[in-house]
Amino acid sequence: MKKLLLISCLLAVAGCSVIKSPSSWNAKPLVIDPSQTHFNAIIAASDGNTLIAQGNSIQTEIQSLLSTARKNLDRTSGGNYGAGLVAAAVGLSNLHSDALLGAGYLAGAHVALSKRLSPIGYMQQLQRSSQAFYCLNQVGLAYASATIKAENISQNTDFTVTDNFTAMGYSSDISSYYQIDLEKFRQYYLRALDLSQQKLDAQISLSTPADIQYQLVESTKKAAASEVEIDSLTDGNAVKDFLIEHEKLESELLACIAII
Repeated sequence: MKKLLLISCLLAVAGCSVIKSPSSWNAKPLVIDPSQTHFNAIIAASDGNTLIAQGNSIQTEIQSLLSTARKNLDRTSGGNYGAGLVAAAVGLSNLHSDALLGAGYLAGAHVALSKRLSPIGYMQQLQRSSQAFYCLNQVGLAYASATIKAENISQNTDFTVTDNFTAMGYSSDISSYYQIDLEKFRQYYLRALDLSQQKLDAQISLSTPADIQYQLVESTKKAAASEVEIDSLTDGNAVKDFLIEHEKLESELLACIAII
């Protein structure tokens, strides 16, 4: 009778450890853009400032998810504490081995589920995604600054381009690059959003996709070669700085994605 009473008490303790933090058991998978608000806004963006604004909004959303992840991790402490009580009580008693297994299962299942649904890896992944969008925004700001300076110079009536400038296929009309480069920005913001969610959904640590690594190496080589050619021009530093930003854009955007 005494053993049955002790078993009942132990099960009650284990049960309390479960009931104490049910939200850590049933924590919903973290979703950055559940209503596709950011996705649609990126698709519709007509300028770089809008994309940067979306990058900031996504970072804000990620910070909110980080807060949720921290709370979920904190809630697991109740279950872990309950598991310790069960293990200690069973260890000090002369209960049948089935009771030991049963109590351990009830407490251990809580811990296992808690770690699966709200691991520290989730928080680290969210932080990497936040850094990636910050990186994309910084690339956008640098590009915008170079664009403004180059446009101011190219609109000057005294500005002319050399034969080498045109021979290398460059245009003095800075705005002619804008739509092409804007589309690159758009695609990389979308890729960052998609890849971030993929890694959260997987709930395991995933390496950077091989295609991104390969593209980054190749685009960096290409940008470096172009920069040497551009430096040989004598068409004004502001214009050359813009062309360098334009040529290395692909590799810089890829480097941001690689952070995820």
